[in-house]
Amino acid sequence: TAVATLTAAHDAQWAAFKPRAGDTLYAGQRFTLTEGFAEITTAGGAVAILEAPATIELTDNDNALRLHAGNLVGICETESSKGFLVRTPHMDITDLGTRFAIAVEPDAEHGEAQSASEVIVMDGKVRVQPSPEAGVAFEPVQLSASESVRCETSGRGLLPTKRAASDFYRSIPDAYEQYVRAQDPVGYWRFEEDRALSLISNLGHSGDRLTRIGRVEPDPRGAVGGSARFDGQSRVELSAPRGLDLTHSFTIASWVYLEPGDDGIQRVFSNGLLRNGKPKAGFGLGVDRLSTDRAYAFFTFYGIADYRSSTAALPTGRWVHLAVSVDRAGQPTFYIDGIAERHQLRSNPSEQNPPPSGRPSDADAWIADAQVGANSPGEAFQGRIDELVILPKPLSSEQIEWLAQRPGIQP
Repeated sequence: TAVATLTAAHDAQWAAFKPRAGDTLYAGQRFTLTEGFAEITTAGGAVAILEAPATIELTDNDNALRLHAGNLVGICETESSKGFLVRTPHMDITDLGTRFAIAVEPDAEHGEAQSASEVIVMDGKVRVQPSPEAGVAFEPVQLSASESVRCETSGRGLLPTKRAASDFYRSIPDAYEQYVRAQDPVGYWRFEEDRALSLISNLGHSGDRLTRIGRVEPDPRGAVGGSARFDGQSRVELSAPRGLDLTHSFTIASWVYLEPGDDGIQRVFSNGLLRNGKPKAGFGLGVDRLSTDRAYAFFTFYGIADYRSSTAALPTGRWVHLAVSVDRAGQPTFYIDGIAERHQLRSNPSEQNPPPSGRPSDADAWIADAQVGANSPGEAFQGRIDELVILPKPLSSEQIEWLAQRPGIQP
């Protein structure tokens, strides 16, 4: 009986049974993905993203499958896909809408006989109960967004998970995403979730998602895929981020598309920590717009120093890649479209020369604006942002050049 379709694959290699994209899949088939990624759509409409190595088995239920090993992300965005069931060696996970991740770890020596399963809810809810043949006991539970559980063959009951949502691919990744995620980002926002951008996922380790504030519009004309457009009165916020208290040895980069707007500083990212009404810790990346057609890259260690690129104005009317790589001493290097640029010190509150590294901030992070004090108009961005990434290490000039020269950039 036909129960699913292999709807997409990327760099996929299979052991034994080797389906191709577009192939119909039948009940009882079991196959192992040894490399790459695959997308399976059940007859019921659920989508399963597999990351190698992974082994699955199809059942006679057209909205279910068994995950014997590996990582899977389930996506149930249609009414018919609700109730999608994934059975692991330990638990049955039933989707109640919308997106969840599962990992099954076979024991290196004993396989499924001694293994563990984890489930993490990205959006929506799932119901978790013991698998009939599992031999483990726990009370069924319902999990909501950001909640997770782990179950091991060798123990009883549910345990905390060892993984985070950022450890899973939510869709088959392109080469750009694979490269960025291989650098272990603490923050990575692609702005490609859905047509409304109602939830903006963080693929890095600092938190699961950002919340939209104001009118943040999706735009398919991104630098790499889609992007987000900000009108100067909108932003997204990340509450209580983890791992963004960086003071040196890190990189922040983003594609930006400047649209006609107001003069002044406009932030792409900021996590400034306010003290006595002014930001005194954290860092921010943005542009300094001197006129409609003159803008320069701008980087700040709040309370320490402001830096501005000085070689040439940023081009308008097209996508531009901005990056700042901060070394161990806290000194920044600017890159515009992958090319290192000279910069100038615009202000130096630290009164040290050169200024020291930054101060750590655990403040909420903002994209497309900055917290600059109660009596300040703010630093809202006007234009489009795509592929914003923060890495806990300084990238080399060759690595930044790679990020800045990907094909397929749209106007």
